Amino acid sequence: MTAEQPLAELTTRDVLLQLDRRMSLVEEDVRDLDAKLDSKFDALDAKLDTKIDALDTKFSAKLDNGLGALDNRLSRRLDALDARLDTKFHLLIGLLLTSWLSTMAAVLLK
Repeated sequence: MTAEQPLAELTTRDVLLQLDRRMSLVEEDVRDLDAKLDSKFDALDAKLDTKIDALDTKFSAKLDNGLGALDNRLSRRLDALDARLDTKFHLLIGLLLTSWLSTMAAVLLK
């Protein structure tokens, strides 16, 4: 039995050392894979940021052009509406003065 005990301890120790070595290799592989994935994700993130910035610039330019044209159209229509309102206001004032004068003339001449 004494001859078997050192052999059993040596075998258990060898197995544990082998497991430790294999775990170390797996951990190194996982670290390498993690580093590779991080670099790929960083590259994809940078590429996505570039595309988003390009789309934002393109969208802003189109929006500015569209808003400028819309602003011009609205300005023209508001000017036309303002002119019509001025005309209607002057007509209304003229009618009020005329009716007031005719009322005063009827009261005074009667």
